[in-house]
Amino acid sequence: MPVSFEIPTKESQKPEKELKIHYIPAKIDGNGKAEVSKYFENYTEHLGSSEILSNAFRGFPLKGCDFKLPEGKVGVIFRDKDSLKSEDSDRSLKFAGTFNNFTYWNYDTNPSENDALRKTMTALSVMEAVHQPVLD
Repeated sequence: MPVSFEIPTKESQKPEKELKIHYIPAKIDGNGKAEVSKYFENYTEHLGSSEILSNAFRGFPLKGCDFKLPEGKVGVIFRDKDSLKSEDSDRSLKFAGTFNNFTYWNYDTNPSENDALRKTMTALSVMEAVHQPVLD
């Protein structure tokens, strides 16, 4: 199944409002619009005076925090141009925007440096350093 990406030039990109991204540990079998600000973000609370956030999704307790991407990294969002007809059909993805930070959530455990997501971001920095040219 070939995948094509439609990426506009920097000059043709219209400035969009900053995307608010949530990384939730769940599989959602849906691809429509969701009123996240009305049904999810309105119920997000800070736990005490900490940076840890609390909410629930489909009755499951979530604890999360805001996460800033490492310096020099940008997240990119692509959306299907057409509805997916089957798993084997060609896909065409259209650029939808960028982000520099997002909120990630865990089920019932406080976010920590031991989370797979944070370890992955650390690994990216280490790999970048390892592949730098060696100066004499």
